[in-house]
Amino acid sequence: MVKVALKTDPGRDPEKQVNEDACVHRETPFGHLVVVCDGMGGHVGGREASNAAIAAIVRTFELAPPGQVGRALLELAVTRANEAVYQLGVGFAESERPGSTVVAVLVHEGGTEIAHVGDSRCYRVHDGGIVQLTKDHSMVQQLVDLGALTPEQAKRHPDANRITRALGTDWSEHAELLPAPVAHVAGDTFVLCSDGLSDLVEPEDMLRIVSSAPPEQAAAQLVELANARGGHDNVTVAVVRTETPARELGAARSSEASVRSETMPLAVTEPMRPVARTLDDAPSGRTVPMAAASSSGELPPSRSTGDPEPELDREPPPRRNRVGLFVGLLFVLAGLGAAAYAYVLHERAEHPKHRPSLGETEPASATVRPEGAGVLLPLAASATPEEAESLRPLHVRDAGR
Repeated sequence: MVKVALKTDPGRDPEKQVNEDACVHRETPFGHLVVVCDGMGGHVGGREASNAAIAAIVRTFELAPPGQVGRALLELAVTRANEAVYQLGVGFAESERPGSTVVAVLVHEGGTEIAHVGDSRCYRVHDGGIVQLTKDHSMVQQLVDLGALTPEQAKRHPDANRITRALGTDWSEHAELLPAPVAHVAGDTFVLCSDGLSDLVEPEDMLRIVSSAPPEQAAAQLVELANARGGHDNVTVAVVRTETPARELGAARSSEASVRSETMPLAVTEPMRPVARTLDDAPSGRTVPMAAASSSGELPPSRSTGDPEPELDREPPPRRNRVGLFVGLLFVLAGLGAAAYAYVLHERAEHPKHRPSLGETEPASATVRPEGAGVLLPLAASATPEEAESLRPLHVRDAGR
């Protein structure tokens, strides 16, 4: 169904010879799973974060019971990866947490599902062209979306490596998925990579290399080209070439959404606090602690008997919306007040003290303003002067004596 080649390299920077990137390919009952992660947090911290994310994603697919929907499973897997990386940072200051980006594809007969968090990317080579399918969660991308920067200016911006979303920085972090599976055809190639490759290798270079070489050779050439141009960061790439098309039903259902995802920009996300990508990006005077975890980098064993089933219907915890809650509370209080007022009016209308009994009529009344008084007093038309005098307010009567 697909051919997959993976290649990762620490790059040429002598300060970054600990490779914080990680990648994996697994053939699962739900399709071919390919993942690239770029860890951050400084050397071992970043390496353990990317490995923990990969392990959580793979384990989610291994533990999944048959018949699950691949798209929902991929989303759940990224949520599990975020939880795993978040646990690595327990006890550390928020700015010192290890984290990781992720880009993952699941190629199945209905199409190719794509999920990502951060600035690791996925490109599609199709019909002689190349399109970037994911949009970076970064500060400069937000500026590009707002029209404040051009894509060329964004590449040279001093904050080009500042991302706004990453696994492990927020317990509620979740994957961004393309609106629908990409309706791939035979010969389509998906290129997944960390920013160590996309910073130095242009899409035109990817298209030329991927179109002229098999996946294994193409992956090696892409990494070599990044290193030849400086190799300032760890470099990781996965080349995924489809050999069969998505089934007709899946293609027809998703073709329109696939075209939209390739040609229309995604909505601008709410600005968030930048996340330090490397040790050098951390606040001055502070160091990024290394997470304590196994250094083997091995994935957990396959599912064993008795392991719990994953909660496939679980959603990421909702983000708090205090303004919405406050406004809703005001509406509730206003409704209760209106109901109470209506009840009082109803009681006054129904009570015998305020309403004549059936068959009776209210006597005609006149209004008398006592001398020196500031209020109007109702007085029956037949009242005698003595009765009128007795109806005056007490303080008025006393004042006249």
